[in-house]
Amino acid sequence: MRRLVSGLSLLVAGLVLGGCNLVSSTPLASRADSTVPFDLLAPTLPFSPSQRVVYTHQSIYLLASSGYLEAVPRLVPAPASLFDVEYSLPAGPNTAEASRGLGTRVPADAVVEGVQLEAGRALVEMSSPFARVTGRSRTIAVAQLLESAAAWGPVSSLQVEVNHEPLSVLVGATETTTVTLSDVRSLLAPTKSH
Repeated sequence: MRRLVSGLSLLVAGLVLGGCNLVSSTPLASRADSTVPFDLLAPTLPFSPSQRVVYTHQSIYLLASSGYLEAVPRLVPAPASLFDVEYSLPAGPNTAEASRGLGTRVPADAVVEGVQLEAGRALVEMSSPFARVTGRSRTIAVAQLLESAAAWGPVSSLQVEVNHEPLSVLVGATETTTVTLSDVRSLLAPTKSH
């Protein structure tokens, strides 16, 4: 009986593995880019056959080793929403940006949970790891969120909340919950005049 089971097992294994060795009569051929169907070379998600997803570049602000904020491009789905822009900040710099000395004060484990925009004021709801950032680092993190939002569109001030509670931010010698562009302009790199 044991030999019969072993023999049948070998037979089944042979049939299964034999199916893995199918030979196609059609050779592989390369195609010119212009003949590739369905915009397969476009910057879209490969798993979206029924709807094309298009990306656009949007600026976010990272912290340079000089201590100033510097704009860098990020790919976000088009049309770019303020949520998409802010959501990309916790990821921080990519490898090339990090090698140039760019960094972030937005914690990597923080998540943008929601964004509301009303009359030029953005309200950004962050997950609790954001509250662990304190002092000047919090000011820089909020400045990164605000400058990135302002690069996206008509945003002139920003408030960060964690668990629906406003976070206070030190601006100069004053604690505030709403930070304006004029509060953080000193963190931007000076423009080079030619």
